[in-house]
Amino acid sequence: DYIAKRHGIESRTKEFKMATDVIQSVTSSIKK
Repeated sequence: DYIAKRHGIESRTKEFKMATDVIQSVTSSIKK
């Protein structure tokens, strides 16, 4: 259960990082 919880947090962090990268690229393209 602990491992599953830890894995869920890691995958969620990875998704959040990807979303942040997408937002940054969109923001930079708007500024251009």
